[in-house]
Amino acid sequence: MDQSYLKRLERKTNNRKNNNMGIVDPATEWIKWLEYIPEFEEKKLNKIYKKKVKDLTLDEINFLKTFKEREEMLDLIKKYQCDKCDEEDFLKVYKCINSPIINLMLEKLSKDELQEAKTKINDIKDFASEDIQKMKENYSELNMVDSYILHIALDMDFINKHHK
Repeated sequence: MDQSYLKRLERKTNNRKNNNMGIVDPATEWIKWLEYIPEFEEKKLNKIYKKKVKDLTLDEINFLKTFKEREEMLDLIKKYQCDKCDEEDFLKVYKCINSPIINLMLEKLSKDELQEAKTKINDIKDFASEDIQKMKENYSELNMVDSYILHIALDMDFINKHHK
């Protein structure tokens, strides 16, 4: 695979949403969500780790498999950000960061957090673009609910821009 092809893919990744308010860097967003281990997930991990392998249920094995795959992807995305990916890893990262992150977000947020987000999202239309820009600038400090809300707000801006 030639370098020009990889560079074109990378440019496409960096420019995948061209909306009024811009985007949060997809790699940064994926890293934040892959690193986040909510309390309910941590409890499940602790419960699983106390068991013997032979006593694990199929659901627990699948949970661990998914958890491990996400850890590996997190490592690859971090390598990608440091320009230390080989071609094979780059293609894996490209596929990941160009896929919808919303399912991961919904898995990681608790019911209470989703309800809080839903309440705040109803007020998004009242957000000034300066508020959203400030959230983007402080993305690393945002809690997970606000990160989710920012993602939704940016998607809504993208949809509104293209359906007017």
